Amino acid sequence: DKMELRHATPSDLIRIFEWANDEEARRNSINNKQILLEDHIIWYKKKLSDLNSVLYIFWAENIPLGSIRFDIDQDEAVLSYSIDKYYRRRGLGFLILKKGISALLNEKTKVKVIKGYVHKSNQASNNAFLKIGFKLNLNQAIKFENFNSYSLEIKEI
Repeated sequence: DKMELRHATPSDLIRIFEWANDEEARRNSINNKQILLEDHIIWYKKKLSDLNSVLYIFWAENIPLGSIRFDIDQDEAVLSYSIDKYYRRRGLGFLILKKGISALLNEKTKVKVIKGYVHKSNQASNNAFLKIGFKLNLNQAIKFENFNSYSLEIKEI
């Protein structure tokens, strides 16, 4: 209930780097190789300045819990999220998805479809996506081996 989100800032660069390079995060990522700091710095600066990318940091009681990023192409957004290793397996994935999607839709009203890719072995994230209302794309040929493809269509209100 007390979890808040804010836009990422330059001061979050190392925190995001550490979350991204965490062993479990790398194992569940499409690209599972360790990230070099110099590559991360270039990537991070691009993401912060890109109007089609939104990166939120989640906090509770002054403790950073995780992040969610949306990369937008026209009316479609692809999401990626991460939870600090000390706060996993507490149901935060569902909350980060819910609050992150809500914030995105308030900020970027043109988004009509949100997609995500989850490693098949990552049961917690697969469950969180389904709980939010994402549909598993069983018939879609997916370019990422060992990943499930999900989509969430945003209905007009």
